[in-house]
Amino acid sequence: MKIISHDSRQLILETKKGFNPFFLIWGLFFGGIPLFIFTAFFAGLGVININCERVEINYINCQVERIKFAGLKIENLQNFNNLTKVKFQQIEDRDSDGERTIDNKIMLENKYGEQLLIEDAMFINGVKGNEGELRLITSQMQNFLNGNQTYFTASYDNRWRWANIIIFLFLSVFIFIGFTVLIADIVSIGYEKFIFNKSSYKLNFEKVNLLKKQNETHSLKQINSIIIQVEKDSDGDKVYALIIPIGNKKEYQLDRNYQLEMIQANADEIANFLNVQVITKLPHKR
Repeated sequence: MKIISHDSRQLILETKKGFNPFFLIWGLFFGGIPLFIFTAFFAGLGVININCERVEINYINCQVERIKFAGLKIENLQNFNNLTKVKFQQIEDRDSDGERTIDNKIMLENKYGEQLLIEDAMFINGVKGNEGELRLITSQMQNFLNGNQTYFTASYDNRWRWANIIIFLFLSVFIFIGFTVLIADIVSIGYEKFIFNKSSYKLNFEKVNLLKKQNETHSLKQINSIIIQVEKDSDGDKVYALIIPIGNKKEYQLDRNYQLEMIQANADEIANFLNVQVITKLPHKR
């Protein structure tokens, strides 16, 4: 709280409302980390399209198209010529915590010994790749390799699965809560102004933030005292609040901090201007 102007007829006080560092850090942490995970997870979702053509009886060319970001972006397009072998691979391992992991993938190999892997981008619950779908595509490609069809097309789509939807919903809850707190903190930026005017015998209250401007007017006759409310924080330390009661219906909190001397000085100045008393209220005993 800051005293802007003080003379015999008028007293103007202003309280700036800025970022609350706790809510700012909490909102960024609570919403930012899940948003990062959400983005990385979303980037790994997509479609792998496999298109093969039998150019000659024993000469097959394939093209593998990988589309990321849930099908919104083509990440790469790979040509794989002279396909000779298709194999399903399942690799069991342990992660850094000692938990069992399963990595399912398809391996393509050509006559030059080059290999191309068709696999998911990440593990979900210790499993990477849908075993059933990848085994099916492997079987279809093997049949094509050993048959006489001219064209083969298959798609491996890992987007709309229940596990993915549950993860999205779970992360979305944290993102929503975190950024709601952050937005509320940003919106609260503004100021509160109290104008005590003896000429009109009115208290004009003005509150301005990013969303609205609020004005209220009260008679100075309704102010019978200035209150210093003593409270305790979670650590048991005393916190002092400077309060102006308006009759028995409303009150304004002008300031709140740990420095009694500052609160007392401001309370005395307002009380002297209004010719009322300062009352100190102690915490309620439990």
